[in-house]
Amino acid sequence: MRKILIIISVFIFYNCSEKRENKVENTYKIIHLLYNDITTDHIKTLSFPPPQPPLNNDANWDSIYETLELNRKIKKDTVKKLKSFIQENGKLIVALNPTLFVSFLEDFKKEYIEEYLEDYEVVFDSLKKIKNTLEINVSEIPNNKYSYILPYQKYYSRMPRKGYDKYDMILNFSRIAFNENNTKAIIIMGVGFGKLNGFSAMYFLENRKGKWFIKHEKGLTIS
Repeated sequence: MRKILIIISVFIFYNCSEKRENKVENTYKIIHLLYNDITTDHIKTLSFPPPQPPLNNDANWDSIYETLELNRKIKKDTVKKLKSFIQENGKLIVALNPTLFVSFLEDFKKEYIEEYLEDYEVVFDSLKKIKNTLEINVSEIPNNKYSYILPYQKYYSRMPRKGYDKYDMILNFSRIAFNENNTKAIIIMGVGFGKLNGFSAMYFLENRKGKWFIKHEKGLTIS
């Protein structure tokens, strides 16, 4: 009987360890995915400035998405233009905060993401229950061809320009909530281009055959 209990305990231990390792690996994969997505979009915007939006005070997610969609329809020699932009200006310098923050969603209204809850409600409830931050190793996130990643130096947050004189972009990520078999996840990403120039959004992700994809994106704040 004692041998059986030992075998069961060892099995449970290794099963839990494997799940933890999978979550750690998937955490880095998701952060790398979002980093790639935002830096690619940003350098395209810099290389191909979008049409100026109407001069009014009604900035919202609908108007931002409409501008982006109009910009995407313009035929461009993308590869040549991006290469020229990088040769002239250099790659982006991206600061990534190594502390994954806690979302604090107790007062968040589910109605705002109602269209996604059929597939993600359990994951969202898990995200609400996370109470502790998590430190990651920024060097584990590979650079892409458009940018270099550096760890965000936290003392910059106490300075007048918050570090935006040193970085082109600052990224902050929340803790990630997964479903039981690590096929769905939710994360919040905050993006800063300047002291009062940025946004945050909630991302609903799906794992297909070991690769993560952004399934839905919901804007939260604009500054």
